[in-house]
Amino acid sequence: MNDARALPDPRARPDPGALHESLLAYHARRPPAAVTPIVEFLDGATVTIPGPLRTVPEGVEIQDSGVYDGEGRLCPLALHRAGNLPKDNVAPETLPEARAAAGETVSGRHLFAGLIGPHFGHFLVESLGRLWALDELAGPFDSLVFIRGHGPGHAPVDSFGRAVLDALAIALPVTSVGAATRFERLVVPSQLFGFHLRHGHPAFHAFVHNRLRGHSGDGPRAKRLYVSRGLIGDIPGEPALEALLTERGFTIIHPETMSFAAQIAAYNGARTILAAEGSAVHVIGLVARGDQKVGVVRRRPGQFVMGMHQLAGFSGRTARLFDGPADLAALTAQLEARGFLR
Repeated sequence: MNDARALPDPRARPDPGALHESLLAYHARRPPAAVTPIVEFLDGATVTIPGPLRTVPEGVEIQDSGVYDGEGRLCPLALHRAGNLPKDNVAPETLPEARAAAGETVSGRHLFAGLIGPHFGHFLVESLGRLWALDELAGPFDSLVFIRGHGPGHAPVDSFGRAVLDALAIALPVTSVGAATRFERLVVPSQLFGFHLRHGHPAFHAFVHNRLRGHSGDGPRAKRLYVSRGLIGDIPGEPALEALLTERGFTIIHPETMSFAAQIAAYNGARTILAAEGSAVHVIGLVARGDQKVGVVRRRPGQFVMGMHQLAGFSGRTARLFDGPADLAALTAQLEARGFLR
């Protein structure tokens, strides 16, 4: 009996280059995202959660959460933008009857903050970009309204989001929407930081800088920092790099062992920051300054576009991207050439 098994045809695998071009073509046809400060005020607004994902021929996954005014018309300004990921937020133009809010209207005036998911780095990049409006609009708010982007079982505000909001001096309660909900008054600002606007808008820069750059409390008081992923252990050669940097006067920190406020204080106090590629870079990016020297050590192939653009946009100075430490001699030469070891 012949039990030979057919091997997968490698020609059937998606070509990464073709997939990338397909995604670009898809997003080119989409309406452009708002990239300037805009605010819409809605009475009797309904906020819906994502239904089942669907995939369009270009390979883009679509989630359909949305915000609707009191007449059931979609508010396009509230759609989430994630322009460099194979995902998009496309909602029906009118509120489907089956997705109308069943409960009572939540009274008061609330700020729509967008989508929230269970990943810390994506929370920083994708869930803070509407909060600039808190410094621009008069009058109190009763809560921040987030849509749970990954189902009702995920409420990351409880695990890390609250610490970020506390550091930003935002004491408002959070309404984490896990089912269609109607609000008496909902204020919807444009999303001024995210994958569609990697450098961030100056209004968002001002918001985070005013609220975070003054932190100088608990945290290492070191002028030269290396922000490690050593406790995660996913960068070959990182222990040898840390030994070298320690000899050159760097303090090694592991941000997952520190409070968010302590991380911010440490970055505010440093003059040179070298960080392993990861979510910590997005924390650094919030407070990076033009008088600091900032570098990122790769942990995977690619250009880490989101992180590098954020660092440049928020600090006004281009950060340096270095090869990983698997070839420590080569990395050492790069660091020497760019003045990080002097």
